[in-house]
Amino acid sequence: MRNNIDPQVLAEQPLTPQAQAAGVLVDQRVTISNYGDGARASNHPVRLIRIRGDVHPKRPRPAANDVILATNLLDEPAELIAMIYRYRWTIELFFRMLKQLLGCRHLLSHRRPGVDIQFYCAVIACLLIYLQTGRKPDKYLLFMTGLYLSGVAGLADLLALVRRPDNGGVKRGAKDALWEKLVVR
Repeated sequence: MRNNIDPQVLAEQPLTPQAQAAGVLVDQRVTISNYGDGARASNHPVRLIRIRGDVHPKRPRPAANDVILATNLLDEPAELIAMIYRYRWTIELFFRMLKQLLGCRHLLSHRRPGVDIQFYCAVIACLLIYLQTGRKPDKYLLFMTGLYLSGVAGLADLLALVRRPDNGGVKRGAKDALWEKLVVR
């Protein structure tokens, strides 16, 4: 949440040592209003948890490190909610890979067994490509593999792509060195 809310504190939850170790700073049950007069306050309690945020070393933000979470999970431990929030990007990146990289934008079936089969086939294809090539699959590699399997591209085309050196680390290093030179001290 943003910092422009006006929470009416109903109860302050005590912080356990586990919650403090997980970076939880505040755990409260509140009703929320962003007008300050309470006229438009929520009609149900919400749990407001403030956790210490991790700052990316390349993008430091002064005094904006804390993250405010509002949840309806009133009975779960605060450290569990903090852990769920910290793992959110791992989950988001996994589904992004599934939708964009592996082409699972639309479901072929709306029944659970059909969704399971589509999901497992996509993940197995990604793992097999990684095991065979030793590279992280990207869109172009998956596209070229599909062209090869359908008979449009030849094996030489696919192997030329697989054997092409990965210059990502070299390019990233050169870019970082350029930024180091441009930094005004």
